[in-house]
Amino acid sequence: TDLILVEAKIGSLTLSDQLDLAPTDHYRGEPLDPRRRLLFIKGDELADFRYETFDPQAASYPGHNAAIRLRVGAAHLAFIERAISELMEFGSRFSAMYGVFEAARAATAFGTTQLTAEMMGGGQKYHFDVEMSAPVITFPRDGYMPYASHGGGSVDLLVAQPGELTISNEFTTVREVGRDWDVNHVSLALRRIGIKTLFVIDSESSEHGAFGQAEEQVLLMLEDVDYHMDMHLLMQGHVEGCPRPVTELIGALSPIKMRLTEYQYKMVYDLLGVIGRVFGGTDTAPPEDPLIDDRVLDLSVLRENPATQSAQDGRQALANLGQISQAGSVGEQYATIDLFVTLATIQLELFAGSGFGLDSVQRASFTRMDINGLSVKYRAKSNGDSKAELAIMAVRAYDTRPGTENQFTQIISPATPQTDETHGMHAVAQDAPVEEDSPSPQVICHVDMRPQQDMVVLVTLDSPRIILVLDHAFHLWAFATSVFPQQADNTAQVQSTVRDAPADSSTGGLIYKIDVLHPEIILLADPRNRSSEALVLSVKQIILAQEGMFCMTMDEIGVRLCSIDRRTETSRSVMDPFTVIMTMDSRVTPGDIRRGTQSHQATDISVDVGNLLLRVGLNDIMLMLDIFNTAMALTSSPEPPVASAASQFVADLRSGSMPPLLSTPTTQTSVASAPAALDNASSLGDSQAMGASLVKETMRATVAGLRLVVIRDMFGLPVYACTAREFHVDVTDWTNGLRLQSSIQVHAS
Repeated sequence: TDLILVEAKIGSLTLSDQLDLAPTDHYRGEPLDPRRRLLFIKGDELADFRYETFDPQAASYPGHNAAIRLRVGAAHLAFIERAISELMEFGSRFSAMYGVFEAARAATAFGTTQLTAEMMGGGQKYHFDVEMSAPVITFPRDGYMPYASHGGGSVDLLVAQPGELTISNEFTTVREVGRDWDVNHVSLALRRIGIKTLFVIDSESSEHGAFGQAEEQVLLMLEDVDYHMDMHLLMQGHVEGCPRPVTELIGALSPIKMRLTEYQYKMVYDLLGVIGRVFGGTDTAPPEDPLIDDRVLDLSVLRENPATQSAQDGRQALANLGQISQAGSVGEQYATIDLFVTLATIQLELFAGSGFGLDSVQRASFTRMDINGLSVKYRAKSNGDSKAELAIMAVRAYDTRPGTENQFTQIISPATPQTDETHGMHAVAQDAPVEEDSPSPQVICHVDMRPQQDMVVLVTLDSPRIILVLDHAFHLWAFATSVFPQQADNTAQVQSTVRDAPADSSTGGLIYKIDVLHPEIILLADPRNRSSEALVLSVKQIILAQEGMFCMTMDEIGVRLCSIDRRTETSRSVMDPFTVIMTMDSRVTPGDIRRGTQSHQATDISVDVGNLLLRVGLNDIMLMLDIFNTAMALTSSPEPPVASAASQFVADLRSGSMPPLLSTPTTQTSVASAPAALDNASSLGDSQAMGASLVKETMRATVAGLRLVVIRDMFGLPVYACTAREFHVDVTDWTNGLRLQSSIQVHAS
C-alpha cells in the first residue's frame, strides 16, 4: 500500500501599512514603525501542518487510516479603516475573475464533500489534532493607525480575543437497539474568549481630561469565557432503524460576565460606525485600472484551462448531489443534526461615566442584569425541516449603586410565589448565580422552519415584574441614550421617513406570536421606605402577533394602589379591568418610474378600548401627583401647568371651597395640528416631487365609555362623577403633519 507523508511550515508573516510614506522610505531597508503593522504573527511560525496515511495491514497500524496535525500561531490584526478599505478596493478590481473564483470555490466545496463522505462512511477513519493559538484583533477607537491619531500619540483601543481553538477526535463504539454503531467522537474547545479596552489618559492629548501625567486604564468588557462541545458522528451515516441522529452536538459555556462603562459603550458605538463604513460598501463602482483589462489579462485562457474545467465539473457534481438529496428526502425522515447547548448565567453590569480617577470602577456601578439557566436546542431533519428552542429560567436585574437608599434593589424578577419567598424585591446582586426554584422556564422561544414556507416564531414570557425606581430608571435611560445626539433635526427625520419608505411591507417570510402572561409594573412613591405606597399596573395577558397584519391584545388591564409591604391587606382598585385591542395594516404600492408614478404607502391603525372606570380618592390623587412631580423633577424641567392645576383642584376639594359642578351635558370638539410639521410641508412637497413615496396614515381609537368617580377616602362615598359615552379619536398623517380630531360628550355631576 502506498503511504503518504506531507509536512509543511509557514514562517513569519507581516503586513504593514505603507500609506503616506515617501517613495524613498520603501527602499531604505530599515524596519518600519511597529505601529504600522496591520498583521503579524506572535511566535516562531504561522503554521505547522502534517498529513500522514497508515497501512491497515501493518503491525503499527494506529486504528485510523490517516492523521492530520495542525498548529497555528497567534495572529495579531489591527482593524484600520483606511488600510482595510484600500485592500478591499484593490480586491474589487479583480471582480472580472469572479466566474473563475466561483468555479474554484465550487470545486473546493465538492472536494470537501467527498472528504467528509469518506470520513463518515466507507470505512475510512481520519484522526485530526488541531491547535490554533488565540488570535488578537485590535480596534482603534477612530479607525486610524496610532501614528496618525492624536499627533502620533497613544490611542484608545478595544482588543478582542476570539479564544484558543483545539479540535481532536477519537473513534468509539456505541451499542443501541442490540447493535454496535461506529461513532467518530470529536472534541472542540474554545478557551479564554475575552474583550478588553485600553484607554490612555494623557494630560496634553487625552479626551478624558488632564490628570497631570499619562496613565493607562485597562478594563475587561468580557471576562475569560470557555466553550466546549462534544460531537458524535455516525461513521456509516444514517442506517434504517438507528435511533441516533447522524450528528449529535452537546455544548456547554462557562458563565459569561460582561462589564460596560458609559465610555466603553460610546466607543463600541463608534466602532460599529467604522466597521459599517468598511464593509457597508458604496453605490459607486470602483475606478477602472488601465493595467487590468482584457488586453493584459486574457480571461479566455483561464476559462479554457483544464483546472477551471475541472472546477466547473465539480460545481455540476454539487448540483447533482443536491438533486439526489432532495429526491431522497421524500422517503424516510430522520434527524440529521441534534444540538444542545447550556449556559449557567449571563451577567451584564453597567457603570456610569468612564471610571477615570476612581480607585475602583466598582464604585461607578449602577445596574446589573442576570440571565439564569439558559439552554438552546436545535434539530434538523433529512427533509429540510428544522426546529429550535431557547429557554431561560429567569431574568433578573438589580440596582447596584453603592450607598443607595433604595430599598428595592431587585428591579426585574419573576413575579412568582417561589421567588418572592427566597429572592424578594429587596435581594441584592450576588457574584454567584441565583439557584432558581421555579419548575418551568420564565422565557421560552420556539422557532419552526420548513422549506418554501414562512418561519414561525412563538415566544412566551411568564410573569415578569418590573419595579420602577424613578431616579434609577432615568439614570438607565440616560445611559442608553448617551451615544445619540442630544438634539435631532425634525425636518431631516421627517424627510428620511418619507424617502426611505420600504418598497415591500410584507413580513419577509416571518410569522410570530409573543405571549406575555401576568406582567406587572410597580411604581413606588418612596423607594427609601419598605412600606412605601405603590401604584401597581397589572395585565392578565398581552399578545403580539404578526401574520399578514400586526395585532395586539391586552386583556384585563388593572391599576391598583397598595402599601408594598402589605399588598393583600391594603390593595384597592383604582381602575376596573379593561381590554385594549389594536390592529395595524401597512401596505406599499410600488411606483413606476417610466410612467412617472410614485410609490404609495398606506398605514391603517385601529384601536378599541373597553369601558374605563376610574375610582380615586383624594389621597390617591395626591399620591399619583407626588409620583408625577418626582418624575418631572428628575427630568430637570419646571412643573407643568397641568400638575399645578391638579394640585389646586385637590386643595380646593380638601378645603370644601370647590363650587358645585352643574350636571348639564357639555360638548367639546378639538382639532389640533403639529405646527412644526406643517412648516415643513413645502420641503416635503419638494421631496415628493423628486420621487419620494406618498405616505397615507390613519388611526381611529374607539373608547367604549369613560367614567371618573372621586370618592371620600374614609367612607368610600362618591363626591364628583364625570361620564363620557362612546367616543372616537381620529389621527391622520402623523409623519408629515399631525392632525387630530375628536368629539366627546361629557356629563359631570
